[in-house]
Amino acid sequence: MTLFTNFYCMRWVKLVLKVVGSLVALMLILFVCIAIYVQRNKERVFGYVLEQLKDNINGELHIGQMEPHILRSFPHVTVELEDVSLRDSLWQTHKRDLLRAKNIFVAVDLRSLLSGKPRIRHVNVENGRVHLYTDSTGYGNASIFRKKEKKKDGEQKELPRLGQIELTNVELLIENKVKFKDFHFVIHKAASELEYRPTGWDARIHLSVHVKNMMFNTNRGSFLKDKRLKTHLTASYDNRTETVTVPMRPFMLDDDKVEIGSTIVVKESPATFIIDIKANGIMYKNALSFLTPPIVNRLDKYDLKKKIDVQAVLKGHAKYRDTPYVTVTWQVKDNTFMTGDVAIEHCTFTGIYNNERVKDGGYKDDNAIIELKGLTGQWHGIPFRADTISISNIMRPVLQGRFRSTFDMKQANALTGGSSFRFDKGKAEVNILYKGGVYRSDTTRPYMYGTIKVSDAGMTYVPRGLIFSNSGATLRFGGSDLFIDDARLQRGNTVLNMQGRLLNFLNLYYTDPRKIIWDWQLQSPQIDLNEFVPLLAARKAVQVGTNTTGTARLSDQLDRFLDASSVRMNVRVDKLTYRHFTAKQLRGDVEMIGADIALKNVSVEHANGKLKVNVHVKQEADRISYTLNTTVEHVDVRQFFTAFENFGQSSITDRNIGGKLSTDIEVSGALRPNGEPVPYSINGTAAFRLEGGTLIGFAPLKAISTFVFRNRNLDSIAFRDIDNRFTIQGDKITIHPMFIESNAINMHVKGTYAIGKTGTDILMDIPLRNPKKDELVVDDELRQERSMQGIVLHLRAVDGPDGKVKIKWASKEDRKEKSDRPVKKRSLFGGR
Repeated sequence: MTLFTNFYCMRWVKLVLKVVGSLVALMLILFVCIAIYVQRNKERVFGYVLEQLKDNINGELHIGQMEPHILRSFPHVTVELEDVSLRDSLWQTHKRDLLRAKNIFVAVDLRSLLSGKPRIRHVNVENGRVHLYTDSTGYGNASIFRKKEKKKDGEQKELPRLGQIELTNVELLIENKVKFKDFHFVIHKAASELEYRPTGWDARIHLSVHVKNMMFNTNRGSFLKDKRLKTHLTASYDNRTETVTVPMRPFMLDDDKVEIGSTIVVKESPATFIIDIKANGIMYKNALSFLTPPIVNRLDKYDLKKKIDVQAVLKGHAKYRDTPYVTVTWQVKDNTFMTGDVAIEHCTFTGIYNNERVKDGGYKDDNAIIELKGLTGQWHGIPFRADTISISNIMRPVLQGRFRSTFDMKQANALTGGSSFRFDKGKAEVNILYKGGVYRSDTTRPYMYGTIKVSDAGMTYVPRGLIFSNSGATLRFGGSDLFIDDARLQRGNTVLNMQGRLLNFLNLYYTDPRKIIWDWQLQSPQIDLNEFVPLLAARKAVQVGTNTTGTARLSDQLDRFLDASSVRMNVRVDKLTYRHFTAKQLRGDVEMIGADIALKNVSVEHANGKLKVNVHVKQEADRISYTLNTTVEHVDVRQFFTAFENFGQSSITDRNIGGKLSTDIEVSGALRPNGEPVPYSINGTAAFRLEGGTLIGFAPLKAISTFVFRNRNLDSIAFRDIDNRFTIQGDKITIHPMFIESNAINMHVKGTYAIGKTGTDILMDIPLRNPKKDELVVDDELRQERSMQGIVLHLRAVDGPDGKVKIKWASKEDRKEKSDRPVKKRSLFGGR
């Protein structure tokens, strides 16, 4: 059985070898026959090729030499053309060859050659250059090709059907000065195989191309600049619908895989096309590189750290200056979106772009729109979401969208940098509709509608070192204006209830914050100003511009805004305390402009009387300067001196003075950063009226009693009403001529009283007449005249060697120019 099997196999092997040998012999005979035929009919074959090549051209075709090649496309006959050039009649003007190739291989169908009707089947161009040029007049060197002749029956002459066209190392340039087009391709390999059918043709195409330029409009730059393109694709043409169809096939653009398919309808005039593009897993920057520079310049400000999926559809007409309708959709999942140094992390959304936002408004940049749907992400750890965000008008982009977020206020520290406000606790809810420019330089006027609600917040205002607790507010945006509702700030025992508004806030925040004015309404049951002493000190310097991060710039801008903007505040406080000062029913206005603080038309109830105050405070590096205009009405003088800490002097204090005081004070002075008065810094004038005044244990009067009145009690003196004015200059108080009447002593007084250690010089004219003798005289002038009858002592109070005030006799020289004796005629306060 095995022997039979082996014998049978050997018979088949011999048979196969005979068949193969016969075929090889036949092929060799055929090859020899073709070679003999070509050799004997070389000139005839070359003539056929030249006739086919020149059949449809009207120009200069130059061929260096022609050689036959039998094996290259056996069994067809191949003719090699060397040093080929093709020029039009105006070559001397533009100097551009339509074709220049080192080698062109033309394969002629053997059967057609034998039948006397040669037919070119394959063409291969190697190491060449094709340059299609159209000048500014519309003339193109492609006009070298003749129009197809018509047969007698009216039908056009049929072009030869090429089975294969191949380009190897060929440059292709298309330069059109009229339509501003410029294409430059380096074709490493381009091969197409065509199969014809009654209703059209099918093609298989292989491409390996380096795209140098692909400018559909030279004014707008190049698509796919310096990109390597590789693909294997199929295409088909249906002559019934005159449609070319290219199914979706993968293209390699550099290292990115992009699927492209298209449909072109040449039946319509102009031809219409639809191009489908799909790229899964492509980097954002790589996708941008396919676009023109103007588009890239607008989109290059953004980036995505991870790959995205992109789909695009282009619909248009193949005509000059036609812009196609473009729709692009892309999916972003858990990505990081970058713009400048701002990062939105864990970003997820679906993006949609089309260039026809308004129907029939044209396919152009100013009618384009980008929509981001289902956007979620985190900005410096703050989560947010937006149902739909749109960016319209790519030329001058306008962003619109509603943003929502709920987050812990501590997370805001990463956003603000903590240089202005540092949050320790609290919760924020954001619901904002925004419309405005995308970039800070955009001229589109922004507007916002919605609210930011902050509740149960604990924070520190860092530049002033102020700590607040149990605070909150609702920030309500209305267009370009900002309203602050139901604001509550608590610091220690002080609770501030505030309502505010900032008109034109969005338009001025970046451009000119100096024009922003905070309008506030403040109400509080009690304010302890001791808890706000840091407000008096100069604001801590802010380092601006040393950090380029997004959060640093945001913090710097917030600091600029707080420094430059102004505050106007209407205040209503039931109770106010500061050091020893206590007041009720405070009403007035406060202005804060830069480093200046002004209290205007402030009225309070204090010491059983009323005060009306206007104060201007200027914050400096090491002190706080102020000017003060005050009207005091019938305050208890003892409480008044206590509240103002005896005005920085120790001679007349709340311990030895009593009565009702009314004053008009105009002074300037200074405070230390901790709020304490700077000694001897007050300058100005004070007009006063003391009613029912008392003086207890006043040292200068005790000194007088060592001279006279030892039998009178000068430790406790009751005065008649006193009107006069003082001039205050640092540590000196100038006492203008004044007549003092009391139950124990009368006197004329004038001179200078030193609050400091030296400088006291007061002249006193004291009559020995007992004031009780004239107490029933009603007329003031008569009573003063009678009081000076009899013996009058002339004394002088000056600084003693031990630093204490000493009383001595005044000489005639001392009194020579100081003999005026004021007569009390009317009150400085209008008889009040």
